Amino acid sequence: MDNILSNALKFTPAGGQVSCRITENPMANKNYGMYRFEITDTGIGMSEEQQLHAFDPFYRAQTALTEHTEGTGLGLSITKNMVDSMGGTATLHSTVGVGTTFVVELPLRVSGGEGQHPATWSNTGAGTGAAADTSGLRGLQVLVCEDHPINQTVAKRILEKAGMRVVLAENGQAGYEKFAQSRPGSYQVILMDIQMPVMNGYEATQAIRECGHPQAKTIPILAMTANAFAEDIQKSLASGMNEHLAKPLEPARLYAALRRFTKGVEGPAIKQKVLFVDDVELNIAVLTAAIDEEYEVLVAHSGRQALEVLAQNPDITAVITDIVMPEMDGIALIRTLRADPRYRRLAILANTQYGDPAQAEQLIDAGADDFLYKPTTPHVVRNRLQNVLRKYQQD
Repeated sequence: MDNILSNALKFTPAGGQVSCRITENPMANKNYGMYRFEITDTGIGMSEEQQLHAFDPFYRAQTALTEHTEGTGLGLSITKNMVDSMGGTATLHSTVGVGTTFVVELPLRVSGGEGQHPATWSNTGAGTGAAADTSGLRGLQVLVCEDHPINQTVAKRILEKAGMRVVLAENGQAGYEKFAQSRPGSYQVILMDIQMPVMNGYEATQAIRECGHPQAKTIPILAMTANAFAEDIQKSLASGMNEHLAKPLEPARLYAALRRFTKGVEGPAIKQKVLFVDDVELNIAVLTAAIDEEYEVLVAHSGRQALEVLAQNPDITAVITDIVMPEMDGIALIRTLRADPRYRRLAILANTQYGDPAQAEQLIDAGADDFLYKPTTPHVVRNRLQNVLRKYQQD
């Protein structure tokens, strides 16, 4: 699905539309449903001849747009093989200049369902039906350098599912800076996209290898790219990368590569970062004393200052904010954060006065996850913070 959606976005000009509709249809086996995924775009479309070869390996339609986009023509072929091996179907309908609709139908187990899947994985697909081996990966911190939001999300979910921590960098320059400025041992591996703005993956890798960081020569750097030809692999290795992973990422193969390059390496004992936002030093001191043994505490004295601290520390996992503050109050801060996709998974606690139901409703509407009522106790602070953090870790 990631590959089809990525193509739809890639080949739909600005101002166009991409939609995804999912329908569940019953099957004879009540533990399974036949799920229909319909992805429609208003992009450049394909001719009848191009549609005949769309799922062929290494096939790419030659247009003015495809000449300037990354890819090998393997994505749809891999997608079709995966769908076939799962007992599903993949079809398409397209009109040049109008758009394309892909339809994927898959038999999937419903929540709580039991029994054997209607189809089994083949050894030539994405892996076997057995669960991917994630042993030894929990706790590792991975720097992911990737500019495409969908690819960022896919990589993050795959890594977090295995218990790894993820720090994202939106281009090669940002990735290089995050690594070069990090404390030794902060990262155990880097996943590096190739085609990125500002600084591409090859340049970023060379910069990392040549910087003065203690891990510069030794940290594993794994390429993630749709370019899977032999010359691309050689170019990745020549730039200083250790491995070459083809997109779309397959969890089993990614985990295997990570285990191979991080065997025996333990993740850093990094405390989760929590930002306190309050203009009263006494309130900050009380909250800090409650959790500073378990968390790394950062402080801001206004909503506006909090935004600056968050921008400088993208690994902050929770914010505890006062409501009445100068420059930007707590409600405005919460609304600003919830409107920014970067902070969709940020846990937010509002630290407010007890007994004001109108304000509580306003804070929930703004996007707060829970409340702390002044005065509070260390036990309450720790419990409520753990609860909201657990909510996002389980999503």
